[in-house]
Amino acid sequence: MNTSLRNTCLLATSLVSSELSSSGDLYPCGAPILQLLKTLTTTPHLLQSTVARCTDVLRLATNKLHAFPYREVPLCWLRLYTDVSILKGVYLIQKLFSVRDAEGVRRADEEIVRTLDMALIMAAAPGNGRREVIEKILAELEGYVGAFLAVHGEEMMEGVEMNGAGGKGKGKGKGKVEKAEMNGDREDEEGEEEDREASRRKRRRLTTPPPSLLPQELRPSSTPSPKITHQIPILTTPPSLGFFQNHLDTANTPLQIQNLLTAWPAMATNPWSSPSYLLSKTHFGTRLVPIELGKSYTMDNWSQKIMPFRDFLKTYILCSEADGSYPGYLAQHSLFSQIPSLRADILTPDYCYTTPPPAPPDLRTHPLEGPIVNAWFGPAGTVSPLHTDPYTNILCQVLGRKYVRLYPPSENERLFPRGVEGGGVDMSNTSRVDMDAEGGGVEVEEWERFQGAKYLEGVLRSGEGLFIPAGWWHYVRSLDTSFSVSFWWN
Repeated sequence: MNTSLRNTCLLATSLVSSELSSSGDLYPCGAPILQLLKTLTTTPHLLQSTVARCTDVLRLATNKLHAFPYREVPLCWLRLYTDVSILKGVYLIQKLFSVRDAEGVRRADEEIVRTLDMALIMAAAPGNGRREVIEKILAELEGYVGAFLAVHGEEMMEGVEMNGAGGKGKGKGKGKVEKAEMNGDREDEEGEEEDREASRRKRRRLTTPPPSLLPQELRPSSTPSPKITHQIPILTTPPSLGFFQNHLDTANTPLQIQNLLTAWPAMATNPWSSPSYLLSKTHFGTRLVPIELGKSYTMDNWSQKIMPFRDFLKTYILCSEADGSYPGYLAQHSLFSQIPSLRADILTPDYCYTTPPPAPPDLRTHPLEGPIVNAWFGPAGTVSPLHTDPYTNILCQVLGRKYVRLYPPSENERLFPRGVEGGGVDMSNTSRVDMDAEGGGVEVEEWERFQGAKYLEGVLRSGEGLFIPAGWWHYVRSLDTSFSVSFWWN
């Protein structure tokens, strides 16, 4: 495993150094940056100083990323962030090989994962072979660390206290993972091994959740489903492609499709309802994920934070004392591109290869090469405010229930779209009506007009899919801990 990981690191360094030409994607960064990168690829023997210089360059690249709207960031800065992250990850792995204690290996592993995940999340890892080599490094690193800890009598989740799984809940927004303290200095070498074993036993006893305490599955809440008066048409079995295409060509209205996910591994053999399984697929929970904090992105206190998956699970999913008014939501994230092993647990519905009608002319779209797949994972009470999307969508419900209300594009004028707001952000795809506020948070006359808009509604349950035509407005509220997957296509 050590040899394989070393070889992959050599491959990664070679990949970066082979494209440091004056005509490549990095050229617009400037000659000094190119020269610095060449230096970083040729001084791996100076590990400490090289890692520090990588950190400095990443700080520069981060400033450049934040200087532009995300979609307008020049490619050269995205490539710089990615390539330097790869180099830093490689050099941190070289340092890891000299670590001999389990706690040190865990800390080093988390720093490496954080470095490489940030390249995937912040920059999307552009460039030939970058994403693939990051995936390969992370996979082999997981094997190396797991083997090291097994040899030293440790477990991968040892030292991690999971809220809601035997420990007390922390306050809102705290994503810190509790670590066991190491024993103090030894007074003599003779008792060193005995002390180490005592320390290991203490960590297991105090901070490792036994399997019996980590819930076997995430269960539905006791929240009753709301009364439905304008039910979305329900199909009890998935329709044929011919039927679905004909529906697109004629009605093109929402459909709630039962028994759509029966063949998904995520529903059975690889259960996403199992916290242990989700932790096992996220590098022992250390993989980073972007989390939305707050009830809705339209609220003043809404924010975003990148945190380890286990911290998100601990703080916002398993914690019984979590603040329901300020939930954490893994929302609209390309999780399956970041963590391909989870992609094997889902199946793209065949309907995503049909031909929907064009989106309404006021929606800006571009042709998609394939479906855009996003994950939505959060506790009961998370909300997607009333909004519209430019692409045809099938929302697939793996875990829990969601209440959904939909309005056709013909009701646009009664839904009061927002405009360009502070910072030049175009919010015209989102309604000013707050479905959770008394009177909708709008003027009385506007609320009365909104009340006259025609709509459909339903409760989407585990195993079902919801077809949402492009341009249809939709409001979504989780009734339970919920895990959904959306597929956009055109």
